[in-house]
Amino acid sequence: IEEEGPEGPAEPRVRHHEVHLYTPEEIGALARDAGLVPVASHGDFAEGPLREDSEVQVHLLAHAQEAAA
Repeated sequence: IEEEGPEGPAEPRVRHHEVHLYTPEEIGALARDAGLVPVASHGDFAEGPLREDSEVQVHLLAHAQEAAA
């Protein structure tokens, strides 16, 4: 990335990120801990099935209170 420093023009800098790949089960547990409930899960943005080899996870979540209504 390029960040503008206090001394002048933007300078390229490396920003390190820690990446964690979540399993569908972990996503469900994290959602429930946040007061959300799973509505649907897909393996792509065209609503294809979520499979073990899916490179993308798309999860539709709702507030637990709204889902119960």
